[in-house]
Parts: sequence; structure tokens; C-alpha cells
Amino acid sequence: GGQARVIFSERHGLPGPVGAIRRQADGTLWFGPEYGACRYNGRSLTWLTKVGESKLQGVEALSSSPDGLLWLGSRQGLIRYDPNSISAYDSKDGLPIQVLGRMYAVRDQSLWLGTLGEGAFHFEGQSWTHYTTADGLPGSTPHAFGLTLGGELWIAGSDGLAKWNPGYKTGGERSFTRLELKTPAPDQSVDLVATAQTGQVWFGHRHGLIRVDD
Repeated sequence: GGQARVIFSERHGLPGPVGAIRRQADGTLWFGPEYGACRYNGRSLTWLTKVGESKLQGVEALSSSPDGLLWLGSRQGLIRYDPNSISAYDSKDGLPIQVLGRMYAVRDQSLWLGTLGEGAFHFEGQSWTHYTTADGLPGSTPHAFGLTLGGELWIAGSDGLAKWNPGYKTGGERSFTRLELKTPAPDQSVDLVATAQTGQVWFGHRHGLIRVDD
């Protein structure tokens, strides 16, 4: 095996511990340290330190869409970044930023945001839609999101699994379809999602693995 070594630290200008790492489709790495965010192109770091007039602090979550759009979850709120523009969203937009959890950017440039106990939020370019267990969400705390090769979105949560039905594909209303788990009750929590090249979606469950064919 190779040797591990520290390349960047506080003495190299990296301010504090790193709370998030994300690799974009072009190979660029983004890091979320204590203050600001930084991009690494394989040679040097480029810093993002402000959003408007506010200093960027405490980036704790990063998500990137296939077309290069980057989302940053920070203490001040949620930030949408591309090379040409930066947009910020916070409690004024109806987001419970204090319980920010998982983020997942999908191919249509929309974003799913999972919270800690407040359900999920879906952004589609202009506004946010809030979904809870009353809408079929598998638990009030979404743990992970996964996309099949065919474009179907699965959500793993504290109360199992559900597939998202966007409505426009079927001409019906938006909804979630719950997947019944053949696992010992009452522990239905699913924590991890991964998509294989074959199109199968794998889920990590406390009692083992679950596979769903695309």
C-alpha cells in the first residue's frame, strides 16, 4: 500500500478541520473547512470565501450534479454555485437550516435535501417543496438518496425505502411508493445507497443488504 501524508493543513492556509469533501464529474475536488470552501484542481487551491456580503462559514455538506452545479450546506444556509453565479437560500425560503442533513443533486438540476427530523425538501429551480411522512416519505430523517441508471430516485430513511414518482412521467400526482422490507420489525432503518453499473441499486440495512433491480 501507499504511504499516507498530509498535503494541506492550517500552515498551508487551510482554516480548521474539513467537514465535507466532494468530487465533481470533471475530477475537481471541493473541500468544506471551518471557514469558506476551496476547490482543488490537482495543482492548487482556489477559495470561495463570500456569498454576497456575507462570509462563508462552516460548510458541512457538499453535493454536485453531473453538469457541474455545486451545492454547499453551511451554517448560514444553502448555497448554489456555478462558475457564473451564486445563489443563497435560508430560513426566509422556508428551509430548516438548523437541521440540515443529506443533500443529493440529480440530473435535472434539482436538489433533494434531507433534514434531521423535518422530512425532505425538493428544489426545482424556483421554489422548495416540503415532504413528510404524511406524503409517504420513509421516515422523518432521510439517510441517503440514490438514482438508478434509468433515472428513478430512491430515498432511504429511518423507516425504510421509497421510490419517488415525479408525476410528469405518468401524468399523475407526485407521490412516494414505499417498498415493504422483509426484515425484523420494528427496525426498518436503511442507511446507505449505491448504484451498480448493471443498474441494480443496493441499500445498506442494519440486518444486511437489500438489492432493487432497475
